[in-house]
Amino acid sequence: MTRIPRTLLGLVILLACPLFRVGTSLAASASHPAPVDDAVLLEESFEIEILSDSEAMVRYLNRTQVLTVAGAEAYGHPAIPYLPAVEIRAIRASNTPPSGKRLEVRKQMISDDSSFPSFELYSDSRQRVIHFPSVVPGSVLEYGYEQAVKNLAYLPHVFPFQEEIPARLKTLSVRYPSSYPLRAAALQGAPEPRREEKDGWVTLRWETRDLSPLRTEVGMPPIGDVSPAIRLFPERVSWGGQTLDLSSWDGIARWHWSLIRERLSPSAEVKQTAQGVQPL
Repeated sequence: MTRIPRTLLGLVILLACPLFRVGTSLAASASHPAPVDDAVLLEESFEIEILSDSEAMVRYLNRTQVLTVAGAEAYGHPAIPYLPAVEIRAIRASNTPPSGKRLEVRKQMISDDSSFPSFELYSDSRQRVIHFPSVVPGSVLEYGYEQAVKNLAYLPHVFPFQEEIPARLKTLSVRYPSSYPLRAAALQGAPEPRREEKDGWVTLRWETRDLSPLRTEVGMPPIGDVSPAIRLFPERVSWGGQTLDLSSWDGIARWHWSLIRERLSPSAEVKQTAQGVQPL
């Protein structure tokens, strides 16, 4: 039986797994979204800086106010997914209840768990889970983090502008060298960016305010096909010492062939054995 190269299997899983395609997009979110009247997203900010074909920095900020007990349960434990190629360098979190006294989240209030505990294939997919203290209706939960991405194939690349709760402010900023081939697509009516180019760097910035919640219905299309979103397409990625051209399927095919061509060439021993096989 032909073995699938591990690096190819990694890319296939990456393209198929929802962890990198929709929903969290490597941004933290509630594991059990609450109904629209249980919370409000006050602010969400995503800053991505591409440094090279193989490195990027990600900075994220989320401020959510819970309005009910159900909202406190749903948003009191946000998860930050990560992988060997994505290093979490800093996490900051606090809860400001209606009393106004800010409660900082300590290190022991952040657990390190498997993202898919029942699936060995995803054993390297993990998450840091923040457990906010003393969350009550009216609490403002704030958290932010920094990530060092060591493989641009794992760069957050889907940023939805509509959630299952109202959102006051959502911003996305992407900065990258002008020589780097990055494509950004606005889907389902998402806004176009403000673009600035200066000193060899390009900055794209999206900002939206006072967004209504996305109302889900039984039998509706997948949320990824309905919610306005920005999708980022890094078209050149360094992986395993090779440079992948992701601008077309031809580039992926060339990379695939570079992985398997030696495996498909029979060794002298195999050739000798094959020549000695007598036809039936």
